[in-house]
Amino acid sequence: MTDGLADTDTVIYISVSFNDNTMSLFSQDTNYLHRSQNVPTFRGTTRIKENATSFTNLLDKNSTYYPSISPSESSTITPSETEPFIESRPTCAGNYLASATYCSTDQYDRPIAGILSICIDDIQTFFDDKNQIERNIVTIMHEMGHILGFNAESLAHFRDGDTGEPLTPRDENGDVIDVTVECTGVYPRMEARIPLPSSNITSFKNVRGGVRVAEIVTPTVRRVARNMFGCQSLSGAELESGEWQLFGDDSVEISAGECIGDHWERRLFRTDLLNPIVDDVAYSLYISSLTLAYFADSGWYKVDTHRIAPTSIWGRNAGCNFVTQKCVTKNGGISAR
Repeated sequence: MTDGLADTDTVIYISVSFNDNTMSLFSQDTNYLHRSQNVPTFRGTTRIKENATSFTNLLDKNSTYYPSISPSESSTITPSETEPFIESRPTCAGNYLASATYCSTDQYDRPIAGILSICIDDIQTFFDDKNQIERNIVTIMHEMGHILGFNAESLAHFRDGDTGEPLTPRDENGDVIDVTVECTGVYPRMEARIPLPSSNITSFKNVRGGVRVAEIVTPTVRRVARNMFGCQSLSGAELESGEWQLFGDDSVEISAGECIGDHWERRLFRTDLLNPIVDDVAYSLYISSLTLAYFADSGWYKVDTHRIAPTSIWGRNAGCNFVTQKCVTKNGGISAR
């Protein structure tokens, strides 16, 4: 089952757009594009998943927040095999650096095609600055993780790696059943009707004074999380909670990712490639044991143990209190281990 399509992995379509600052550079120096040999040619508009929701970076301007789905606005030009005029170059639909989604799966629900949108801010540093290039690689690896299955929609389609059978019950048409669920986050919380993963994939609980969170409780993820923190009572690894609260609009339809979470909880896994903000994630082509455990438990992939990154020192063997208690106590002190 894990072999997928013969001699084929996953096809990713890339869309490159530019923000207003980059467009200003173009308009001030119309010869810049002709001087630079590294500028990519835009070759198509972005296809949007039917249930995609518009995302913008609502965090601090200096933070890097990576949504797991593409912006709902399409690019501003039609597909072309020639360099478009400067004034018709595609512009970014929002204040994001990159976004991604999968758009096709195989017979076992494994994503086999995806879309990755990149928004260029400073074209000179984007292609010429070594540190920026490394940051770009980390960004793209993060988004590829979402395409390959690190997202709430894929969670509900995990399979048994040995038998190929779905881990979440299906209806008579073979579809995951939509369930109304209370979303994660702080009170007051909203409800959403989503394809809910089975309880042997995710579970919900309240932690640290009433924050509702979802955890990945699959066997390999649970084992890695317990060993990371030196806490053998952990039920799983926590996902980021309450993304829907970024919108501040009760009328917005909540997706599975916004309700359950599409990233590891940053408080616990801030150095992981699949935490929501990767500005301070060290450049590396190796992947954490936790994230690889997630993909192994999906039933779609076999993990190359030679590609596991060194164990992060963040929270390492810090004990159960590090995970379950608040960092700062009511009197302003730091929680003991």
